[in-house]
Amino acid sequence: MQVVNLDALTVLAHLDHSGPAPHGEARQSHLDARLDHGGLSAAAALPGRQVHLRHDPGDGGTPPAWLQVVPSARDSAWTTRPWEGHPGDRVAFVVSSAMPAWQEVEAVAANPEGVLRRLVIGNGGWFGRSRPEARQVADEYLAHAVAQGTFTQWLTQNAQARHGMSVVVGRGRRVVEPPDRVYAVLTRPPEPHTFRVVIGWRHPRRGGGGNHT
Repeated sequence: MQVVNLDALTVLAHLDHSGPAPHGEARQSHLDARLDHGGLSAAAALPGRQVHLRHDPGDGGTPPAWLQVVPSARDSAWTTRPWEGHPGDRVAFVVSSAMPAWQEVEAVAANPEGVLRRLVIGNGGWFGRSRPEARQVADEYLAHAVAQGTFTQWLTQNAQARHGMSVVVGRGRRVVEPPDRVYAVLTRPPEPHTFRVVIGWRHPRRGGGGNHT
C-alpha cells in the first residue's frame, strides 16, 4: 500500500476530464505520474500524518505475517507499507493526523481498477442511489462499531468494495479537534498489486465540524 497526503487544492488541480474513467469519476493519471517522477516531491506532502496497521479484530482485517515500514525513496512523497499474505487475506490501515492544521479530508483518490482516479465521498445511498465509493461517517461511530464487533458488517452494508479496496472517511465532530481519519480495508488479490491512496486535506475545517452518521 502507498499513501500520500496533500493539500486538497493540489489534488483537485490534477483532475483529468479528457477521457472516460471507470465509474465516471475523473482520472488523476497526471497526479500519479508527477508523484512517481518527482514533479511533486516529498516537500509537497503534508507532515504529521501516520499510516498505521489496525490490529483490532473488530476492524475486520487479519494482521499480516510480515509487514515492513519502507523509508520513502529519496525525495518521494509516497509512504509505502508492503506486506505478505495469502490471496483473500484482509488487512486494515488507518491514516491519521497529529497536526492542528489541515484536519478535514476533502478529496480521496485511489486505484482500485489500476488507474488513479477520484473517489466519490458521501453518505449512505437512499431511494435506489448507489453507495458512495468512500463512505463518510462520524469517527466516533466507527470506533463504537469496532468495539462492538459490528464494523465488518457495517462495512459490507455501507461501503463499496472496488477490486479489493474499501475506503471510509471518519469525520471528527468538532471544528478544531479531532481531525478526520481515513480507513482502508484491503483484500489481497491473487496477483501482486500495489494499492494507492491519495488524500487531499483542507485547512481550516469548515465551520460546524462533521455530523455524519
